Amino acid sequence: DINVRLDHIDQAIPESYIRSTSQRLSLYKALGTLPTKEDLWDFRSGIENRFGALPESVLNIFRNAEVRLWGQLHGVEKIEHGRNRLRIKVKDASRLNHEKLIEWLCEEETQLSYIPENTLDFKNVPPEMPAILNGLKKLEQVFTGSS
Repeated sequence: DINVRLDHIDQAIPESYIRSTSQRLSLYKALGTLPTKEDLWDFRSGIENRFGALPESVLNIFRNAEVRLWGQLHGVEKIEHGRNRLRIKVKDASRLNHEKLIEWLCEEETQLSYIPENTLDFKNVPPEMPAILNGLKKLEQVFTGSS
């Protein structure tokens, strides 16, 4: 299983959005079990149809689930964000495209560093879900070799 820790990101379901505590809890549980991005966005659509437009904090919960799915797809053990840094610990170094990683690490003004034991540290990622998702999208090339 993957550990996702994103400090300073509001990820709560307000009582003003879903009054029932049991419904809020079941939403949290369901989000942790959705296996694909398509399932995630289908579930989101159902929540919006039932309760209305998502507040930002609820949207962040869905984005967090997207981060979790991204990590599972790329063989990541842990994704953390804090102090404007996105840190990704990979389960197995063979999941990394070493050629692309070295190329990126050698760039003059790179924001990426490699910490021994398969951890990537991506600097200057603001504590906002769109920025975190964008950072992960940029890091895909280190996993897949695409540009």
